[in-house]
Amino acid sequence: MESLTRRSFIAGAGATAAALCTVGAAVAEEQIPAWDIETEVLVVGAGGAGLTAAIAASDAGAKVTVIEKATVECETGYGATRSSGGNACQVLNVEGAMSYIHAMELGFEDKELAQAWAEIGQSITEWLEEHDVNYNMPSQPGADFPNFPGADSLVAIQIADPENPGTVRGGAYYLRTMIPMLKEAGGELIIGTRAVAFIKNAEGAVVGVKALQGDKEVAIHATKGVIMASGGFEGDAVMLFNYMRTWPLAGLSWPLNTGDGHKMCMAIGADMWHMNNCCSQGYGFQYPGFFELRTGLNGAGWPEKSYIFVNKNGKRFLCENPNKAGGPLGHRCYLDYNRFDTSNEQVNGGFENNPFYAVFDSKVIAAGPIFRPSPNSGIRAVDPADGGLAEEWSSDNSVEIEKGYILKADTIEELAEKINENSAEEGYVMDPAALAETIAIYNGYCAAGEDPEFGRPATNNDAPNLIAIDEPPYYALRLQPSLYNTLGGPRKNYKGQVLDVFGNVIPRLYAVGAFSEATAQSYTMYGENWAEILNFGRITGQNAAAEEPLA
Repeated sequence: MESLTRRSFIAGAGATAAALCTVGAAVAEEQIPAWDIETEVLVVGAGGAGLTAAIAASDAGAKVTVIEKATVECETGYGATRSSGGNACQVLNVEGAMSYIHAMELGFEDKELAQAWAEIGQSITEWLEEHDVNYNMPSQPGADFPNFPGADSLVAIQIADPENPGTVRGGAYYLRTMIPMLKEAGGELIIGTRAVAFIKNAEGAVVGVKALQGDKEVAIHATKGVIMASGGFEGDAVMLFNYMRTWPLAGLSWPLNTGDGHKMCMAIGADMWHMNNCCSQGYGFQYPGFFELRTGLNGAGWPEKSYIFVNKNGKRFLCENPNKAGGPLGHRCYLDYNRFDTSNEQVNGGFENNPFYAVFDSKVIAAGPIFRPSPNSGIRAVDPADGGLAEEWSSDNSVEIEKGYILKADTIEELAEKINENSAEEGYVMDPAALAETIAIYNGYCAAGEDPEFGRPATNNDAPNLIAIDEPPYYALRLQPSLYNTLGGPRKNYKGQVLDVFGNVIPRLYAVGAFSEATAQSYTMYGENWAEILNFGRITGQNAAAEEPLA
C-alpha cells in the first residue's frame, strides 16, 4: 500500500478546505450595485429540509427560489437526503413528546421549541398525503429508547417509493417528488450556486446572499427571508476535528456539505448548538488519498463471520455483530470510539479505539466482497463531478489486497507488524503477542459457543456468528467510525429563526435540517433527521413566507 500518512492527509484536507470554503463576512446592502436574482423567500440547499421549507413557503403564497451548490442536475435530488431511508416519527401526544425531548436533551431543551416541534409533528402524515408522498407505518417504535418518559408518544413512519417497494431509499423518492412539485408551483431551483456571505440592510436584517456560480459572483435578493438548509459539515475535516467527540470521523453521504452556512452564520454572530453530535452511520473504509477525510464505503457485509475488531493495543473493545440495534451500526455508534488513550504507550493525542482494524482470515476473503455493491447508498450515490466515488469494491477482494487496502500476512504476529507500519502516525505500537493472544481468546469463545467479554451472540439471523479466525493467510482492514450527517449549527427558536449569542433574533434568517437540528443532544429517535425535515421544514417555510416584504 502506498504510504498514506495521516499528517499529510490532514494537511491536504486543510488546503482543500481553504480552497473550497472562502466564506466571507456579511455584506451591507448598500454595497450591492444591483441584484442579479430577485425572490421573496430564498432557500439555500436543495436537500429534504430545503425542499420541504420551499414547498411550505410556496404553499403559503410566497415566491421561492432554491439555490444548490451541486453542479450536476439530478432528478433524485441533492444533499444527504438522497441516500437516506426516509424514516421519520410522528407525534401521538404533545406532552409525552416534550417529556421525551426533555430526557434526551438532559433538561437543556428549549421548551417553546420542543412544543412547536411536537405540535406540528402530529400532522406529518396529513402533510405527506396532501403532497402525494407515499408512506407506510412500520411496526417499530418511534422512540429508540423505550425507557425514556414519553417514549410511547412517538410512532414510526417510513416514506416509501411505490415504484420500488422493496427498497429503503425513501429519501431519493421524496426529492424526486418535491423537485417537480416546486417547479410546477412557480418555484425555481438553481444549481451550481454556492452561498458565501449574507447581505444585510441598515437595520441588521438579512435581505439576501452573495453567491458564486463558478467564478461569477451573484447577489440574490430575498424580500421576505432566507432559509438556511445547507446541510452539515461532514465534508470538512477541520470542522469535524474541532467539533466532534472522536477522531478520525468521516462523512460518507454528501461531500459538498462543508459547513459553508455555518461559517456564514458565525460571521454575523449567530450562536451555535449541538455541534458535537451527529447521526452516525456505523463504520467505513476510507480510500487512500480520497480526501478529504470522507469514508469511501460503508455497509460492510462480512460474508463470513470469522472476524473481530481490535484497537491499537490489539484488544477487542465491543461486540462486533450484535443481534440488537445500537452496536457498531447504530446512529450513536461514534460514541463507542471516543475513549481517549491514557496509556503510557500513547505517542500522540489520539483515541484508544479509533481508528481500529478488522482482523480476519481466509474464510472471509473466499466468501465474497467485504463491502457490498450499493450504488444508491452513501458517497456512491453522488456524481463524481460533485465529489462522489467512482471506484467500486471488487467482487473477490483481490483488487483491494493487491493495492494494499487489505493487509495480508502468513501469521498473526506478522499482521500486527504490518498494522503498526500502516498506522504508525496514529500511535499504533501494537504488541504482536497481544494480538495473537486476543485471537486465541476469541477462538476459544468460538469453541465454547459463548463470548463472556462482549456478549457477541453465537448466532445472528439464524446464521453462525462466532466463527474462529484460524485459516491463514490472515488479513486486516483499517476502519473508522463514519457519519451520515452532523446535527449542529446555529441556534434557532420555535419559529426557526436564527439567534445571536445573546439570544436575539437575527431578522429574516431561518435554519432547518441537519444544518441546525432542533432535537440533537444525541440521536435518540427513529427518523430524527426526517422529523426535523418535516417539522421545522414546514415551520420555517410558513414563517418566512409570512414576513412583510421589504422594498
